[in-house]
Amino acid sequence: IIGMGNLLEKQIYSLPTLQEKVSVKGGITGVGIEVLEEKTKGAFEALIEATHEKFSREIVKIEEQFKVKN
Repeated sequence: IIGMGNLLEKQIYSLPTLQEKVSVKGGITGVGIEVLEEKTKGAFEALIEATHEKFSREIVKIEEQFKVKN
């Protein structure tokens, strides 16, 4: 997982390209990816949406704390 993260972080491969490089249809990695995709369908998008919403709310709170009162 760390190696995969490094390859993605350094933009050596995109996730789909990396999957194509290491996955054989019907092979062990391919079956594993299929299970992950099925079990986590929509989870990544929901995670990003929730954290962005929380970040936006926190920024508003922080800006209010540092407002200069006249």
